Amino acid sequence: MRGNRVLTTLLVAGLLLTACARVHSRRGVYMDFIRVDQRPPLVGEGEAAEALFGPADESERGDGIAESRRTELEALVQRYAPTLVLPNADHATVNARKLWLLPTDVRLFTDTLRMDRIRAAPYQFHDSLNIAFQSFSAESLRALTELALRYEADPNVLSVWYFDFPGENPREWWQAYGTFRTGPDSARWAQPTVYAHPFLDQAGRLVIQYWHFYPFNDFISNHEGDWEHVNVVLTPDRRQIEEVHYYFHARSVKLPQGKYKPEVVDGTHPVVYVGGRMYNILDYPVRIVAGDHNEGSHGTYPYPGEWESAAGLGAPESVQKPDRDSARLIPYHTFRVVLTPEPSRIDYRRRPEVLKEWAWLLFPIRWGFPVAPSIGYEIKLLDVANRAWFGPAYHPGWNRTAPGLLYPAYVVRKIHPVRSFLEDLVQPWYYLYIFRQPRYVHDVRGALNRRELVRLGLAPRDGWEERG
Repeated sequence: MRGNRVLTTLLVAGLLLTACARVHSRRGVYMDFIRVDQRPPLVGEGEAAEALFGPADESERGDGIAESRRTELEALVQRYAPTLVLPNADHATVNARKLWLLPTDVRLFTDTLRMDRIRAAPYQFHDSLNIAFQSFSAESLRALTELALRYEADPNVLSVWYFDFPGENPREWWQAYGTFRTGPDSARWAQPTVYAHPFLDQAGRLVIQYWHFYPFNDFISNHEGDWEHVNVVLTPDRRQIEEVHYYFHARSVKLPQGKYKPEVVDGTHPVVYVGGRMYNILDYPVRIVAGDHNEGSHGTYPYPGEWESAAGLGAPESVQKPDRDSARLIPYHTFRVVLTPEPSRIDYRRRPEVLKEWAWLLFPIRWGFPVAPSIGYEIKLLDVANRAWFGPAYHPGWNRTAPGLLYPAYVVRKIHPVRSFLEDLVQPWYYLYIFRQPRYVHDVRGALNRRELVRLGLAPRDGWEERG
C-alpha cells in the first residue's frame, strides 16, 4: 500500500531526527482502555465560508484566508477577545511563587509527534516512533498530512498519534510545568495565547470561537491536553455582542437568557470564569494521597459560584472569582490572539510551507498521552473523561453554536440564599460545600407538562380522572 511506503519513509526520517527525544515509559498501556482504530471526523466548513474568508486562491499564505479579508478579521478577533479568571489552585509553586496554568502556545507542546503502532491480530503493541515534528521539511509534512487524513485503517497495523507532555500523573505534570515556566523558554510559557476561529452560523451571524489550550487537566478526571472554548456571537453590524456561549462538561449556557446577561468589560470583551473544583467525598483524599490539585476542569462559565450538576456524576462545580488574587485575572489585552483558519480551506498541496504553521490543526491527533490515571479509569473501554482530546477541528463544538452536539442547554437559575442555606442543612450530601454562594441550577421547570409527569409516575393523577 502507498500509505505504508510513505510511513516507512517517515519512520526512517523520524528515527534519524529523534534519537534523543524523551520517551513516555508506558507506551501502549492505553490499548485496553480506548478503541485505537477510531477517531472523530474533521469538521467541515460551513456553506458561507467563502463569504467570510474570501476566495481561497487569493490567500498568499495558503491558509484559505484572502488577503483582502485578513486585516478585518484580525481586528475583529482582537476586538472581542475574552478576559479569563483562572481557578484558585490551578498553579505550580516554585520558590513560593505561584505559576498559573495559562492557555498556551501550541508550538510549545508540539515539538515531538509520538506514533505507536498496534497489531490488530493478535492485538498487541508492535513498535513506536518519535518524530521531531517542528523540524520536518514542508514536503515531509505534506506527505505526513496526506497519510494522517486518510480515513481508512490498515487491516494489520493500526497507528495511534499523539503529542505528549512530560510526566504520567498530575504531580509530575506540575513539576514539569514549573520547570518550563522557570526555564530558558519561560517568557513563551508565560505568554497567554488564544486561537480565534470565526465562522458564519446558519442565520448568517458572525460567530468567533475562542479556543484555549491547556497542557493538562488536573481535575477529578485527569488527562493531558485540554482544549476549551467560548463562542462570541456578533450583531449584524458586527459592532456589539449579541450572545456569548459557554461550554463545560457536556453542557452549554447561552446568554442573554432572560435576566441573565454576559459579563462584559470595556464594551466588547466577555469575562469567562474558568472551572473549577468538584467537591465530593473523594476530593480531599485524592488531594492528600495523590498530590492532585483537583481544581482545573477549565470549563468556561459565565459567573462565579456553585454550579449544580455541572461536573461529572452530577456533582457541583465551584467556580471562583478573583477576589484579592489579581494574578488569576488574565485580561484580554495580554493575550496573543491567533486568527485560526478553516482547516478544509488550507491549500497544503500547492503550498506545503503552510503546514509549518497549521499542520497541528489538520492532524487527527490526540493532544496528550491517550489515557491518564483517574478515578474509575481501570474500567476498560469506559470513557471517564481521562482521555486526551483530539484537536479543535475534530471537536464536536467546532463551527457550531450552543446548544448543540454533545452540549445540551443548561438553563440558568440562581437559587435564593435563604433557600440555599435551608437545603444545605437538610441534605447531608451538601455539607462538603455548605453555605457557598451564589448557587446556580439547571432550571427544568416547564420542561415537562403535567400529563407527561403523570405518565412517568412522577406526579399524582388528577382526582377527577379517577372517578368512575
